[in-house]
Amino acid sequence: MSNPLEGHDLDAGTPITDLDWQQIQDAEIEGWVYPRRQVSAHVAEFPAAQQVALSLFVVVAIGMALAGIVLPFFYSAWWLFLLPGAVVVWKANRKSMEQFFLERLVEDRQFYEAIQQSALGKNVRVVFKKGR
Repeated sequence: MSNPLEGHDLDAGTPITDLDWQQIQDAEIEGWVYPRRQVSAHVAEFPAAQQVALSLFVVVAIGMALAGIVLPFFYSAWWLFLLPGAVVVWKANRKSMEQFFLERLVEDRQFYEAIQQSALGKNVRVVFKKGR
């Protein structure tokens, strides 16, 4: 896998494999660097309420896209709103999944250790505030 920071001016951060959970709790974190596409593999480790919310909005986005494809056959102009709306819902759902992932890393020690030991662990990096 290529370096997700290649060609960017971002601080590369410290891999979570080099940090224990307590160091994350004590640190002033400026941000996180992680491969966005690999986060979805860990949705099964989220709490049930978050899984249901993510699944619901996937169904809503797919339903909007399907309705947007079918409605033009019935001479309806709603498809003009449904297709772009489906993209907006899909992207918002993706952003929510990433936010849930980051919140769980900070709040749940078992989740943090599971990610730390997984293949994703070496690619998730913490960017600390300057002066650390």
